[in-house]
Amino acid sequence: MAWPALGLPATFALVGEELTRERRIAGFTLQAVLKRLPVVVAPPLGGLLLERFGMQGGMRIGFAVSLVLAVAMLAALARAFRRGGDEAPRSPGARASLPPALRTLLAADILVRLCEGLPEVFVVIWVLEVIGLSPSRFGILTSILMATAIVSYAPAVALAGRAEKKSFIVLTYAFFTAFPLAVLLSRSFGALAVAFAIGGLREIGEPARKAFIVDASPPASRGRVVGLYYALRGFAVAGAAAVGGLLWSIRPELTFLVATALGLLGTVCAALFLPAARAAAKDC
Repeated sequence: MAWPALGLPATFALVGEELTRERRIAGFTLQAVLKRLPVVVAPPLGGLLLERFGMQGGMRIGFAVSLVLAVAMLAALARAFRRGGDEAPRSPGARASLPPALRTLLAADILVRLCEGLPEVFVVIWVLEVIGLSPSRFGILTSILMATAIVSYAPAVALAGRAEKKSFIVLTYAFFTAFPLAVLLSRSFGALAVAFAIGGLREIGEPARKAFIVDASPPASRGRVVGLYYALRGFAVAGAAAVGGLLWSIRPELTFLVATALGLLGTVCAALFLPAARAAAKDC
């Protein structure tokens, strides 16, 4: 599951090279929408497979279909690369280091991702075991989350040229903070649908955050800076699920409450200390 992260630096560098500063939010938005459209459809289908064929049978069918789709994707990607030709070799460039603006964003991002990571696995257990929903209904909740995320990208694109990226980043961190608390307070499918809609709104500022990272990265070492940023963030939050499990063993509600507190701290950190995007770009 960690291998997809290898493509992040190249993706960010490509968007930074191919699009102007004003169009980067739209570029990251389009990428995010294309990634999430299948996730609107797939979870309910997976839930139906589990209910129809049981846990083992449904999972095996799901894995088999996923494998076929993955092979088809690799074949299509190979054809696209052959048509595109070879890219010119790049010079090694400068050594990667995080500019001050990205260090501030990284600190806030780590706190917010801990807020996400602590309860992430346990949201499933909470919904299925504590609330008592069926797998197919949980799949519907996941579709609500993803559909809300896709819809939430529209204002980000519409306001991309007029609003400050920092405002979208702080807003998305606020929704990250609200999601675990909303799930904790939910006791019915309707309440969970609202909570998962709040979870979908966590994506409203993600294109702006990615564009901020690209803007604040030196062009000569953009791919390496992005790779360093995500490597540091990944190492910092790698144990989040284990800590969430420890808190869950003490008291399930504690996992969600600590996550909310960390998210609130990260949101305040971004609101108070993160510079405006144009100032960050000048510093790099």
